[in-house]
Amino acid sequence: MLFARLSAQSAQLPDPRVSRPPVMTEVPADTRRTMAAQFNLSILLAALQQGDVATINALARDVSWGPTDEVTRQSGGCSSLGDAVTTLKSRSGPDSPRILFDLRSSRDSSEAIVLSGLLVVGIKGSSKVQSAQLVLDPNRMQWSRIDGFLTAFCSFERPLWRSK
Repeated sequence: MLFARLSAQSAQLPDPRVSRPPVMTEVPADTRRTMAAQFNLSILLAALQQGDVATINALARDVSWGPTDEVTRQSGGCSSLGDAVTTLKSRSGPDSPRILFDLRSSRDSSEAIVLSGLLVVGIKGSSKVQSAQLVLDPNRMQWSRIDGFLTAFCSFERPLWRSK
């Protein structure tokens, strides 16, 4: 019975010797651009979670900051996303911070792809939720504007751990 079911499933698979385009090329262009923006977001989030300052600074090197983050930058200590992660890690102690992005909407135009959502940063039972927005330049496939990230990372004012 199991063998018959597996045989039936394998009959539905395409012939591996036949060349075919990847599935991604079959979706509309704006959907591909949005998928690419979400992929870039996942790369940024992975670097943030790992505390990889070199990668973070490379991904955000030409970024202009939104109004929320500009205020945070002026207050000092968090002039870049790399500085913000370093500050956060120093305040979290031995535990790695949890960083999540709840994507609420995406808009695509020929000039920019805008991802909006909630950034959640958690350390040792304490968490901050911040509205955030990222703008990707589809021609360069690099972030051109970020807002909310510096504010979320730099809002932890004191160490949230105690050494024993």
